[in-house]
Amino acid sequence: MATLSSETPGLESTREQYTPTTAEVRRGFTAPAYKTNPQRDDESFSEFLSRVSVEGMQAQVASETAFDRWLAEHDRQAKADAWDEGHEGARVFYQGGPRELNPYGTDSFDQPGASS
Repeated sequence: MATLSSETPGLESTREQYTPTTAEVRRGFTAPAYKTNPQRDDESFSEFLSRVSVEGMQAQVASETAFDRWLAEHDRQAKADAWDEGHEGARVFYQGGPRELNPYGTDSFDQPGASS
C-alpha cells in the first residue's frame, strides 16, 4: 500500500512545484477565525445564534475584501514587473530606443501622464 511520505519517489518535488489556485488561497486567507463568543445574559439562544452568525458573516466579508485588495495589488505589481522586464529586454535586443511609460506604473517615471 503506497503512502504519501518521503518513501514515495518524486513526492517532495511534486509538493515543491505545486502552486495553489486562487480559490484555494482565498479559502485559506478568508477562513473564519473562530473565537469564543459567549451568550449574553439578556439574549435568547436564537438571538445568540443570529448575532454570532452576523458577526461571522461580517468578518468573512471583511477578510474577502482584504484578500481581493491584496490580490489586485499583487497582480498589478506582477504585471508591472513583467512589463519592465520585457521592455528592458527589447531595448537591449534592439540596442536602445526610447524608454516608454509602463502602463501598470511602478515608479514616478512609469506613471501615466508623468513627465521625465
